[in-house]
Amino acid sequence: MTVRPSRSERASIALRRVLWIAASVLRGLTILAVAAAATVAVAGLGWLIDTPPRNGSEWGARMVILGALLAPPALLLLFVAGLRDLGRLPERTRTLPADVSARARDLREHARRVAQPRGVLGAIMALFHLGREVIGSRDALSPVGAFAIVLRPAMLLAALFAALAAALEIPAAIVSLLILAVT
Repeated sequence: MTVRPSRSERASIALRRVLWIAASVLRGLTILAVAAAATVAVAGLGWLIDTPPRNGSEWGARMVILGALLAPPALLLLFVAGLRDLGRLPERTRTLPADVSARARDLREHARRVAQPRGVLGAIMALFHLGREVIGSRDALSPVGAFAIVLRPAMLLAALFAALAAALEIPAAIVSLLILAVT
């Protein structure tokens, strides 16, 4: 007689499978983005070596084209970084109370320094440092920021199109390198 696994055991097995699939997809997207960026960069370098630009405007045009071709892999890498940050959300949530109290102490200390008169330049510098500290505190104070960015429908759609563009850029760059090698 075989004992059927309990509901929690089945859920645990399913979660492990989902996490394994998600990790595989992230690795695949990372490899795709790096491969697309590398092939586009090599093809762009080959294009520059084969037919060097004659003037500044041609250099500018080629840099704009190369930047546009490198945008999909860059967007894909940003999306993957956001998803990895999202994966670290449980850790960040557990450490949140300690981070928030440490940030609050730092902010109080910076605010005291701003309140002490040290001249106009000193006050401006202290305000600048306080602003930088407040901006740095956003990560500690809002650990779910990755949800707001990564899981927006527009970002998901952009990542999908970036993955498609990156997948098309690799063979296109290889074909252009072969054409440059033959001519």
